[in-house]
Amino acid sequence: MKVILYMATTINGYIAKPDGNTEWVCETDWKVLQKQLIETDAVIMGRKTYEISEDDFPYGDCLNVVLTKNKSLLKDTNNQFFTNLDPEQLLEKLGKRRKQNILIIGGGEINKLFVENGLIDELIISVHPLILGEGIKIFEHFGKQVDLDFVGSTEMEEGLVQLHYKIKR
Repeated sequence: MKVILYMATTINGYIAKPDGNTEWVCETDWKVLQKQLIETDAVIMGRKTYEISEDDFPYGDCLNVVLTKNKSLLKDTNNQFFTNLDPEQLLEKLGKRRKQNILIIGGGEINKLFVENGLIDELIISVHPLILGEGIKIFEHFGKQVDLDFVGSTEMEEGLVQLHYKIKR
């Protein structure tokens, strides 16, 4: 199983405005995400990311997984799985469902949970030419060091730079 964190971020590390707004994410980044989803068996997000997704949900033709503590949202259908499993249990369940290419798309708490527990293999970070004064950090309340190996970078339209890293094991 391969787990990739795919994140759009500002140059100072915010993935959304304080209210969750991500309207600043450029069209180029959305197109790259759509291409990434083609190779994805399951995409994981938190409840807040799901809620702000509106018409973008579900993402691609893959299984869309939403981590939530809200018991009234829990359900499991062919392409949507709302769950309160912890990250390790979730990945085990996805493995049993033959989901091998997993993409995590946020938010900051979900990103932190997966990285802190050593469950991410790679990070693809799209850095937008933008500074926000405040907002949701790419890793909320993160308190440890994680070393990365640089894989490469790509300059794109609209001033976007995409960084690709592997987690050092």
